[in-house]
Amino acid sequence: MGEIKADIVQGENKRVDTLASRIEALITEARSKVVSFVNTAMVYTYYEIGRMIVEDEQGGEERAAYGKKILQSVSERLTENLGKGWSYPNLRKIRQFYLTYSKMIIGDYQNLEQNDNQRLPNFKLSWTHYLVLLNVDDINARNFYEIEASKQQWSVRHLQRQIGSCLYERLALSRNKEENENQTIGLLLCADKNDAVVEYSLPKDNNQIFAGKYQTVLPSKEQLKRILMER
Repeated sequence: MGEIKADIVQGENKRVDTLASRIEALITEARSKVVSFVNTAMVYTYYEIGRMIVEDEQGGEERAAYGKKILQSVSERLTENLGKGWSYPNLRKIRQFYLTYSKMIIGDYQNLEQNDNQRLPNFKLSWTHYLVLLNVDDINARNFYEIEASKQQWSVRHLQRQIGSCLYERLALSRNKEENENQTIGLLLCADKNDAVVEYSLPKDNNQIFAGKYQTVLPSKEQLKRILMER
């Protein structure tokens, strides 16, 4: 009898573990989607705020002094009514964000969405990611880092590391030097105590060359991740 009871208890525990795990996974996924939705909505909101600021400046009496005075007053009003986060420097960043991305027409920005008759870039990252990207002056480099950050799901820290390493510039230089030779591939290696990122950045239109020539001598992404996490 004791063994039968133990088997029943063990079976019930397995059912509990299985059901709880499935529910936890569903909740975690839902929370992730909510966070992603909120982050994206906030980015579009900042973009719209930037548009409002720029359009108001264009209708102002004198763009420099007049615009600064108005924006400082707006900052004080927003801070009073909404709390922190609406300082004059922050509003300037939001303005810069709009001016930068309203002019983007390359990469992902060739596919523009329509919303209230406004042309909107297809934002995929968080506001903090875009604050980092605003520090990249070269439009092609900025576009490269943004696309890679979205595709590889880079954290803000990983994005900063790649920009700091001048990955785009180094790849561009290598490709220019070796235009008629065996072209260089970029290998991205990032790791912290909880995560590892490994990605190959290939020369344009050279996926087949990579598959045939390089993959036979390079470790797989999974092997490289294991090596990084073991260090």
